[in-house]
Order: sequence, then structure tokens, then C-alpha cells
Amino acid sequence: MNQRDLRTFEVDPERASKVVEALPLDCLTVCESGLSTVADVERAAKAGFDAVLIGEALVTSTDPGALLKAFSLVPSVPRG
Repeated sequence: MNQRDLRTFEVDPERASKVVEALPLDCLTVCESGLSTVADVERAAKAGFDAVLIGEALVTSTDPGALLKAFSLVPSVPRG
């Protein structure tokens, strides 16, 4: 689920969590756009997303390895 409105390019960090429960439990869910901090990844995990798409945060980070490690330590939270 993209958190970016592709018409205005504005990011709403709550957009994905508003619709994740409507998705089938047997599909892989990915939260995309606007994720740049550990708190953002934690919010996606708590909403029940299986994965996140991180791009800009890694490209602009002064230490992408440490950031990726911090992201990977966020525990998953199953939906349903």
C-alpha cells in the first residue's frame, strides 16, 4: 500500500494503516513511501504489514548500513 498520493505526491503516514485490514490475510502486504525512521517502520509493523519499501532513507543516510540494521530489528506483528 502506497502512502503517497500519486496525484499530489503528498505522503500520509496513516494512509496504509487505514486500509491494511481490508486486505486478504493470505496476501503479502507491503507498506511503501514515506518510511524514513525506525518509528515509521514500527508503525507499519504494528499495522500488520509484512514488509516495507525503503529507498530514499537509505540513499540519503550518512550510515545506510546502521539504518538498515535498525530497520531489520523491528519485530513483525501478524494481522488477524
